[in-house]
Amino acid sequence: MTTEKKINDLVESIKISTDRLAWYIKHNLDPRLAGLDYELMYGGLLDFNQPDRETTLEIIKRFPGKWQKEESRGMMHYMLVLTEPIFDSIIRLRIFNGKPPPSCKVVVEEVVIPEHKEKRQRIVCDTEEL
Repeated sequence: MTTEKKINDLVESIKISTDRLAWYIKHNLDPRLAGLDYELMYGGLLDFNQPDRETTLEIIKRFPGKWQKEESRGMMHYMLVLTEPIFDSIIRLRIFNGKPPPSCKVVVEEVVIPEHKEKRQRIVCDTEEL
């Protein structure tokens, strides 16, 4: 890849990120309005890193939609994908390493894998709460 191509790709990425942030602000979804700490990542991903439980709930409330969730090493990752016609691609919001709901607990299991054992953590929830 040539230097000129890299620069053009970077300029395009900045334009997409700027356009998306303008869209968030226009639709009153600017995370700064709620005092939320975030990073605007490459490709327009709005990323919230390691929020406490209260902040996680505030983010979910601030950005309504169908949040996908997955567990990872005792923490929760949430992803919201918005389809917006003015963009060529989707808008993604991510809560990375959020605290699990109070109805959940981290369970450590010993797993036997051929030739060795390892311990893994997983989250077990009593309800389907976000």
